[in-house]
Amino acid sequence: MAYFPFFVDLQDKKCFIMGGGEVAYRKAAALLPFGAHIYIKALTYCEKLTSLKNTTKGQTKLTLAYGTFEEADLEGCQFVIAATDDRALNRKIAELCKEKNILINTVDDKELCSFYFPSLIKQDEVVVGISSGGNSPVLTQKIRRTVEKEIPPYYGALNAQLGAVRERVQRRFETEAERKSCFTEIFEAGCIKERPLTAEELDTIINRHSGREHD
Repeated sequence: MAYFPFFVDLQDKKCFIMGGGEVAYRKAAALLPFGAHIYIKALTYCEKLTSLKNTTKGQTKLTLAYGTFEEADLEGCQFVIAATDDRALNRKIAELCKEKNILINTVDDKELCSFYFPSLIKQDEVVVGISSGGNSPVLTQKIRRTVEKEIPPYYGALNAQLGAVRERVQRRFETEAERKSCFTEIFEAGCIKERPLTAEELDTIINRHSGREHD
């Protein structure tokens, strides 16, 4: 069964990761740009994880704790990732999470997952998530590389500009069709110039669509 790809706000949400290896590192590194508070616990940590903690020194977004799993580790968590080499422990964590209605992803055991961790492409607020339903990480990575090549490097900045001008366009035009036409021209002009538009260029497009010379 395919899983529906919700996009959710992770800012200041608590995530617990059990495990200190390469997989835990990859999950934490992917989550940090989305603003989640990541609490990781393990007996030992790989060098990449300790380096990641050092590069975020002074921030409270990433915590590394030493020790074995305790049920209290799940308190206040929005979602959990079980990334240990111990399948029995991963299963125990998954069962506890399901009892507590906490979303759980277990490494290499799709049957225990209530969500899958997608292969991600992120350019500012433009985010693409790719999943194979837990069947083939190789396939999702291939798709990610293919899609990533098709996304121009200015899309993130252009998307931010479209968001910033959204309220102005909505105030100016009464119908959805008029707004869509204006947004489309702004986007297409940005693609031609391969950058966000200047204030003057934006004014020209909006005024032309409205038939006015000034806001």
